[in-house]
Amino acid sequence: MTIYSPEETVERAESQLGKGKYNLVVNNCEHFAVWCKTGKHESSQVQNFLEAIGSVIIPMS
Repeated sequence: MTIYSPEETVERAESQLGKGKYNLVVNNCEHFAVWCKTGKHESSQVQNFLEAIGSVIIPMS
């Protein structure tokens, strides 16, 4: 996995100023921070939430 240096991370963050729109599920602050540091667009908080609600929903048969 790629881990950018602090300087590169800041450069990546600054390159995105004024771009994109915040969205709790697909583009939140964790997505942004992880992308700046690693290049991956992901949020473990969203993933954990989706897994949790998936285990609560009972399929109707």
